[in-house]
Amino acid sequence: MNSEMKSAGELSLPPLSDVFRRQRLTILGVFVTVFTAIVAVILLLPKRYESTMKVLVKKERADLFITPGHAGENGPLPQDVSEADLNSEVELLRSIDILRPVVLQCGLAKREINGVQAGGANLPVAEEKALRKLQKDLQVNPVRKSNIIQISYVAYDPPTAAAVLRTLADRYLNAHLALHGAPGTYDFFSGQASRHEQELDDAENRLRLFSKEKGLFVIDEQKDLLLRQITEAQSLVASLAAQLRSDNDRIVQARQTLKSLSPRIVTLSRTVPNQQSVERLHTMIAELRNRKTDALTRFRPEDRVVVDLEKQISDTQTALDAATKIRAVEQATDVNPLTQELDSEIAKAEIDRASARAKLESAQATLTNYQSRLATLTSSTTEYDTLTRRAAEAKQTYLLYKQKQEEARVAESLDRQKIANVAIAETPREAVLPSSPNVKVDLIMGCVFAMFVSVLTGWTVESYFSRSGINAEGVIHA
Repeated sequence: MNSEMKSAGELSLPPLSDVFRRQRLTILGVFVTVFTAIVAVILLLPKRYESTMKVLVKKERADLFITPGHAGENGPLPQDVSEADLNSEVELLRSIDILRPVVLQCGLAKREINGVQAGGANLPVAEEKALRKLQKDLQVNPVRKSNIIQISYVAYDPPTAAAVLRTLADRYLNAHLALHGAPGTYDFFSGQASRHEQELDDAENRLRLFSKEKGLFVIDEQKDLLLRQITEAQSLVASLAAQLRSDNDRIVQARQTLKSLSPRIVTLSRTVPNQQSVERLHTMIAELRNRKTDALTRFRPEDRVVVDLEKQISDTQTALDAATKIRAVEQATDVNPLTQELDSEIAKAEIDRASARAKLESAQATLTNYQSRLATLTSSTTEYDTLTRRAAEAKQTYLLYKQKQEEARVAESLDRQKIANVAIAETPREAVLPSSPNVKVDLIMGCVFAMFVSVLTGWTVESYFSRSGINAEGVIHA
């Protein structure tokens, strides 16, 4: 029994060489039959032509770069297109609102209507069938790692395939512009720009009237000028005050010095001896000596007359010696020039002090005037700054709306010219060669398929005979 099961197992999987040797006629017959059928199907299949189109998706449209001063100033440069952007465009290309007009314009619904029922009740059904068939046959796929969407459509004739894609491209661009555009934007921004221009004129007029009323034209320059003038006036006041103190000190010092000086000084001083008295005494001594000499001729030395004469001579000699020692002093005086110089310096210092005091009062008045003007200017600065800020804000708002108005104008011009951030990178063309059936490839695949079927059939037949115990000649084995 085990030998019978083993024999059955071996017969269920016959070797391939035995299959080809025993079932060669069966394999050949099946191969010829299948391959002939495949060739007939390939030759009888209608030819289908494929037309392709490519759409380039950009992040931003060109109008954003046409606006003056945009690049590098009004915002960042455009970024790369995201996968969500590509998928959005793919869904837009496959939307029914775009495909339905393509079906109607290209007459695809007529192909779904039998006979002459083109205008009958079957037309809506035919349109729906054609729409579904178009959705099925239309291939819309984004190209990996790129900003390109590839679109392909297969039809039974080249003109229809190309016409469908051309119509799709036109409808797609119109729908894209309608979705991404904003009709009436130019009129809106134009009205806003006019209104803000009027507000700018009003703000500038208020600022001009306030500046004229307060004398404010270039307030920063005026402040700087007043600050410089105040600084110079303060320096002048300090200098004049120092000069006035110096003049006061000079006057006080000169007067103190004047008090210690005599108003007159000796200009000439001479010592004169008592000449007349000396001469007279000499004469007297000479006379007394003569008289003594004469007396000695008549009297003795001890006589009273001679003694009296000697005493007179001694007294006269003493008087002569005293007269000789007596000196007379002769002096000449004049006005002290130092007191005159000090009086003159005091008078000059008083004049300088009066002049410095007058200049100081004038400088202080000028400084007070400058400080008052600066205080007035500072008090007016708040309102002036408020008006200036409002005028600047009004100008900035006006320029913004003016720029938006220009961008809207450019955008509408681009919309009219059908210029968008998507472009047809590859226009559809009528195919010369059919895309299907591919005869060479289909024949090769058909040949391979026919061989596989024929071998499988021969193997199946051989296995069946082996299980039944019947050989190729119809002999039943025990």
